[in-house]
Parts: sequence; C-alpha cells; structure tokens
Amino acid sequence: MSRLDVKESDELLNLLCLEQKEFIEFYVKRGKKTAFANVMAADKGIVLPDSATVEEMERLIDEWVLEDYIDN
Repeated sequence: MSRLDVKESDELLNLLCLEQKEFIEFYVKRGKKTAFANVMAADKGIVLPDSATVEEMERLIDEWVLEDYIDN
C-alpha cells in the first residue's frame, strides 16, 4: 500500500461529511496523544496497559497532560 501525498489526502478529506472529518481528526490526534503518553510513561517507569483509556493514561502520568501535538 502506498502513501497518499498531501494533495491526494486533501482531495479525499474534502469528500467526507463533517462527522467523518471530525472522527478522523479525533482519532489521529488521540493516536498521537497515546503514543506521546506511552513514551512519557516509559521514561517515568510507568507501565501502561494496552487497554488503558486516554483518561487513565493521564491519571497515571498526572505530571504531564498533553494539550495538543503538532508533528512537523
């Protein structure tokens, strides 16, 4: 499977309804937050169960709360 370039991705995104766009934006942001939380937890020595929700992860690593994530 090949990756889409930015133009192709934007064209496909424009075909979606608002509800679909919101779902994708939430899912992608949540996925990045989860990845970040796992890195922070590993650094702090906390093991996060695979089934942990974002809220549970935030509680376990309560010194750090990721508000937003921007990837280059």
